[in-house]
Amino acid sequence: MYPFFLLDFEVIEPAVASWCITHASKLMQSLPDQVDNPACTKCRYFRKGWAPGGLCIGADATQCNSYPRIIFSVDSVRPFMMARGVDISKLSADEIHLLYIKECDNYEKELAKERGQADLDSAPHEPGD
Repeated sequence: MYPFFLLDFEVIEPAVASWCITHASKLMQSLPDQVDNPACTKCRYFRKGWAPGGLCIGADATQCNSYPRIIFSVDSVRPFMMARGVDISKLSADEIHLLYIKECDNYEKELAKERGQADLDSAPHEPGD
């Protein structure tokens, strides 16, 4: 899909950069957004990491078969947001998505304080953390 001639690259660098950004953006929009599974928020292993198969590292201990990450949907996060006292009735799906991520970060910090752990940064959680 590259529309430019190779030798023109130096002259048309801004156009090439714009083309790359446009197509990268289209690609990113087609990827599903994964978020924390709201069903996992009541688990002591919430955001503790993933086992090689994609389940939570505590799946064997808790006999749980839920994946700790799910594809975002408003319906799946609504009960968690309502339980947290967050009114999402007048928000768009994108706003709810961002607010849900923020609420999960806040919830993780609350859990850390309850457990007596140091305050957590909002660093990403990689499998095996």
